[in-house]
Amino acid sequence: MQPNELIAGRYQIIEPLGEGGMANVYRAHDRILDRDVSVKLLRLDMRDDDNIRQRFENEIAASTELVHPNIIQVYDFGETQQLQYLVTEYVDGEDLKSYISQHHPLTITRTLEIMDDILAGVAMAHSHNIVHRDLKPQNVLIDKNGHAKITDFGIATAQSSLGLTQSDMAIGSIHYMSPEQVQGGMATTRSDIYALGIMLYEMLVGNVPFDAPEAVSVALMHTSDPMPFVRDADPRIPQALENVILKATQKKALNRYASVDEMHQDLSTVMSPERLNESRFSTGNQAEVPGGATKIVPIAVVGPDTRMIGKDDARKVTPPTKKVERDENGNAIKYDKNGKRIKLKKNGKPKSKLRFLWWILAGIVVLVGLLLAIGAFTPDKVTISNLRNSSESAAKQTLKQDGLKVGTIYHLSSDTVKKGYVVKTSPKSGSKVNKGATINLYVSTGIKLVRFGDYAGEKYTSVASKLKAKGYTVKENKEYSDDVPEGYIISQNVDAEDNVAPSQTTVTFTVSQGQKTATVPDFSGKAQSDVEAWAKTNGVTVAFNQVSSDSVAENQVVSQSIKAGTKITDKDVLTITISTGSDSVTVPDFSGKVLQDVQDWAKTNGVNVQPKTDVTSSAAKGKITSQDVVAGDKMQKGNTLTVTVSAGTASSSSASSSS
Repeated sequence: MQPNELIAGRYQIIEPLGEGGMANVYRAHDRILDRDVSVKLLRLDMRDDDNIRQRFENEIAASTELVHPNIIQVYDFGETQQLQYLVTEYVDGEDLKSYISQHHPLTITRTLEIMDDILAGVAMAHSHNIVHRDLKPQNVLIDKNGHAKITDFGIATAQSSLGLTQSDMAIGSIHYMSPEQVQGGMATTRSDIYALGIMLYEMLVGNVPFDAPEAVSVALMHTSDPMPFVRDADPRIPQALENVILKATQKKALNRYASVDEMHQDLSTVMSPERLNESRFSTGNQAEVPGGATKIVPIAVVGPDTRMIGKDDARKVTPPTKKVERDENGNAIKYDKNGKRIKLKKNGKPKSKLRFLWWILAGIVVLVGLLLAIGAFTPDKVTISNLRNSSESAAKQTLKQDGLKVGTIYHLSSDTVKKGYVVKTSPKSGSKVNKGATINLYVSTGIKLVRFGDYAGEKYTSVASKLKAKGYTVKENKEYSDDVPEGYIISQNVDAEDNVAPSQTTVTFTVSQGQKTATVPDFSGKAQSDVEAWAKTNGVTVAFNQVSSDSVAENQVVSQSIKAGTKITDKDVLTITISTGSDSVTVPDFSGKVLQDVQDWAKTNGVNVQPKTDVTSSAAKGKITSQDVVAGDKMQKGNTLTVTVSAGTASSSSASSSS
């Protein structure tokens, strides 16, 4: 299919996404619903293969039953130009295999997040009695939000039917295949659990636990070799997490988790303090497989390295029956203490070693000549150039100049290599390959942009940990809030809908400190101005009232409505009572004073004065002769002090009589 070609008059091809053993996958645009989709199209050379067509129909049947956020959603299927097609949601991301390669080592938190998604999707499939049978990182896609989605149900089957599993053929990807599948047994939900355990190991360690150049050797490892311990690779991994892997990958299916839900429940508690000192899971007889001696059946390996291992290959790994070796004369072949075969005569006696010296020399000559001949016909070796940061066109030109062929061009995001330039090659640079070998190129699509998202109202510590693991730089700005609980995000400086590059993005979250509070001090003896200054600094509302006091000086605090040491918010009101001073005055002795002196004192002290004339007094005119409040006593302000003022008439009368 070429760009812009239409499938079913609706799906316009944009670009190829990958090639598989039975189908090619393209990114296309749905012209009716105006959205991008993935289209899987059966290969032209496979359309007449009944088995392949059955597998493709099997994927359609399995996928259309499953609707779950962690399973690729099927939109449409049909047949066009005698080719079957399957239309699914388009995931803007990468498969888990690439994700592990790009982000290894994955943090335990991130590993558990991904496994949660995968387990949820597999549990959904199992609830519909569908066994995936080919779970592997290549069949899990990670979208731009970091969520995992399971794809490729091409060899899935209903648990209650035989499907594609036969007694003499195991189908699946050898590195993730359970022992019972390797032996040609029925794949069950526990077979999927085994694959999940292998995937969990790979996410933590970075590589599969069993690997070898030949698929048959890997198959033997699954059936006989003990599962490696992830803590040998990284002792920081909790023992509880290693135990989940060990239980999921037991050789005997019955020793594994009974269900994906049981595995998920166990996995969800691996970080709990209660499991901190957990001992290593007792694996029992890990190498023991039901059915006696190991029997490796022909294996159809499904995946990027698709190959067939026939019955002849299978027989090569079956232990041969031990028997006596005999020569052409029927004599039992014997060996010396160094393991060399002893040459015998017809009668069975050893031949003389000297007799064969010339034969040995002749053999050496022949061997040297043979090696020279082989060398003459050995292909020239070429070292793959370092093409990283070369443009795609320049890389292709370099490969051609080196006598190499350009293979598949893969595209992946990169934080360090700009768009259109080579990230890596496969095989990797520096490798020696035969001249004319095919080299695959991985070309950068630039920095991967993802929707940032809205985190308002979420707990800051959780969000910060999650974003830092993705490469973001996270900062915190604390503010008081009456509405948002302490420790939760009020706002963010990056718009939720912005598409950003995590490694180049700094986000500042405004985080709530809770309601602003202030501790009320003891205001005893403080002036009103002191209270006002404290209230302004702490944003507290204060109400004042006044009262007279004989014990507290004027303008000083008499009392407060909230006791000292209490925490209050800006919604609380603190009432302060201020002294207006004493409400009484001490009356002085006004004897011999004039009325004006009394009136001046009374005005100053808030007292009224009532003068009274004494015509009988012998005191000089205008002098105070008496007062109704004894000198030294107190009287209330506002009351009236009565004083008697001499009229001076008694003195005048006395003077007249004398003359």
